[in-house]
Amino acid sequence: MSMVPNHQTLDAFQRTVALAKDTLQSPGFSCEWQDRAAKCGIVLSTLNAYKKHLLSCHCNSNRAPGSWQECKLPKCNSRNHRSFADLAEHIESGHLARMPLQCPVADCVQQRLLKVSDLPQHIRDHHMDVCNRFMPASYFLPTLRPRPASIQAPPPIPDGPIWLVQVQPGLRPREPRLSQLMSQGTQQKRIPRNARQIPKAKGKGSTEEAGNDDDDDDDESEDFDLDMDNLEQFDCSTMKAQVQLGRSILVGERAAKLDIDLSRPGPMLDPHFYGLREAPQSIYFPAFNRYAEESLEKQAREKEEEEKKKAVGMLAGQNAVLKEVKSREEEAEEAAASVVPDLRIHTEMPPGGEAMIIDPPTPEATIPTPPVSNLKSTTSLPVSPSLKITVPPLPSRVKSS
Repeated sequence: MSMVPNHQTLDAFQRTVALAKDTLQSPGFSCEWQDRAAKCGIVLSTLNAYKKHLLSCHCNSNRAPGSWQECKLPKCNSRNHRSFADLAEHIESGHLARMPLQCPVADCVQQRLLKVSDLPQHIRDHHMDVCNRFMPASYFLPTLRPRPASIQAPPPIPDGPIWLVQVQPGLRPREPRLSQLMSQGTQQKRIPRNARQIPKAKGKGSTEEAGNDDDDDDDESEDFDLDMDNLEQFDCSTMKAQVQLGRSILVGERAAKLDIDLSRPGPMLDPHFYGLREAPQSIYFPAFNRYAEESLEKQAREKEEEEKKKAVGMLAGQNAVLKEVKSREEEAEEAAASVVPDLRIHTEMPPGGEAMIIDPPTPEATIPTPPVSNLKSTTSLPVSPSLKITVPPLPSRVKSS
């Protein structure tokens, strides 16, 4: 006859499976989420802690509205999901359900690990007494479930007014001061100031030396007296007026920030920033190569800038030289135009004279000037290819040799 479990038995199975997910396991669960070509590697002690780590640290970090959620666990046949809820359900049913769990019963004879789906059958076969009644905590293995604190209800608030009780702070006993001891009349020995004031042991020495030492002590005791009559004595009664004996009590509401549970450990560090960061142990070839490449690139840039500056300077020098040559050519043309003569002789001819044009002389020919005393001539120097001379009729012709 097959035994059909009732609703209470099913609830007990579910509670036992939930307890197994919170049971501490010695190897732990290593996080296999692979992001940025490296595994997370954080070891969690329980299955529920592993689930919380996956959802809060990995899935929630890649969460973006309106985007696909990707599962980065190994051996996954369905990586992309439409929402965060779909991804969480996929991790719960597709990955965490295959994780081996340990039986939460402490005296279990079966040492092998069980899947979540096989755990209810194992409890039905070996630990049926768990389903019928509540067992003490010592019957199960240690779990990560925090024990709820037992908080007693505060007394009711009184209806009448609350009177303020004057409370005076207690006085801490302290050692008496030197001035107080001296004021009480206690006689203290004076501190010796030199070697002659130190008392010597009684021996076989001569009585004369002992008598001389006593005389010296009496003479010098007046100079090294520790009693300071001009120093005011300390009086505690004058300080009591300056001490506030009353206390002020502040009654107010609790702030909202004080509701944070500070007794629990803080959240886990983000593995994207702390789990994959490896500090360099030394400057090996990759770091040195990067440094050398940066220095070579810097030198090449400086050399290129220097060549550009040099080319710009040479071009400016050439332009200056061309400008100087052009200005000198213009000055030479102006000087040549002012130096070349054009002789033009204007004479007043008598009536009946004839005008005669004579070609300019060659370097081999000379033109002698006839002695004419009645001529009025002017000379000008314009530039002209021919020489025009106007003279009166002469008795003889001008010959050119």
